[in-house]
Amino acid sequence: MNECYGRHYILNGELRSAGLFDISFVYEGESIYEVLRMVDGNPLFFPDHVERLASSVKYQNKELLADSTALKKDILKLTKSDRIKESNLKIVLTIKTAHPVIWLLY
Repeated sequence: MNECYGRHYILNGELRSAGLFDISFVYEGESIYEVLRMVDGNPLFFPDHVERLASSVKYQNKELLADSTALKKDILKLTKSDRIKESNLKIVLTIKTAHPVIWLLY
């Protein structure tokens, strides 16, 4: 099963090549995710999605790791690098014992 369909993904704010993507990291530990629809290179209903993600994180007694400004910046960085205008984008917070991470991927 593949989770990364784009040419790049973002891990904790860092743009990486999709060839380096390891699917096992997404499924290790607990994960909380939100899927956004991208239209014309912009996330639709972004504030609503971030609020829902933050609520899910809070419900699980976890920390989001990135604020909405950082998330939007990373989303636009990924969209620009992959030149994707319309698609779904997934934000995944993977909580591991020692190293929680946040992924952005198509």
